[in-house]
Amino acid sequence: GGFSTVYSLLQPTTGERQALKLTRKSDVIDRRSARHLLTEIGLIQKLHHHNVVEIHSAHQGPCHLFLIMELVAGKSLRSALLAAARSPMPSSDIASNASQLLHA
Repeated sequence: GGFSTVYSLLQPTTGERQALKLTRKSDVIDRRSARHLLTEIGLIQKLHHHNVVEIHSAHQGPCHLFLIMELVAGKSLRSALLAAARSPMPSSDIASNASQLLHA
């Protein structure tokens, strides 16, 4: 992401590939807001939908937030948005995507 670095990792006990998202707190929030963000992440962890990336766990250190997440292969959101800006998405795709978001 724009404020984060994402690493691919191997979960040693299950052999599952996961993503480690590392964000410097100073890039996005103040220290007090970090607690609120972790609370929000805890709520997102309860969501289970095929169009929402699963967050396995969230942690914070003195300077960083760490998310262990489902690893999703493919383009980044940024590259997908840039591609969409060059070639607008058909209205049927927009409607389908909007419907999926509303049902998440």
